[in-house]
Amino acid sequence: SEGHCNVPTVFPRSPKLRTWVHTQRRNYRKMKKGLASNMTPDRLRRLEKIGFTWEAPRPGGSKHKDWTWNKMFKELQEFKLCFGHCLVPQEYAEN
Repeated sequence: SEGHCNVPTVFPRSPKLRTWVHTQRRNYRKMKKGLASNMTPDRLRRLEKIGFTWEAPRPGGSKHKDWTWNKMFKELQEFKLCFGHCLVPQEYAEN
């Protein structure tokens, strides 16, 4: 429902998904280092095709801030598409 593949390292809504995503990231790092890994070219291609994020943004870190900025920018673009301007009211209930 979030519209992205950026599962954080802490994700109480779905601990199994969080663990699986962590495993994919770990296997990717191993593969990049030339170590034994369960990451196959097909899995890599499929994950990248859906926009999988290989490094989880840590809350408060620069990647998290970039991700947050990009998410809000996308919301602003959607607002402008709907209303034809960027004058978002302070009490805008959509987000």
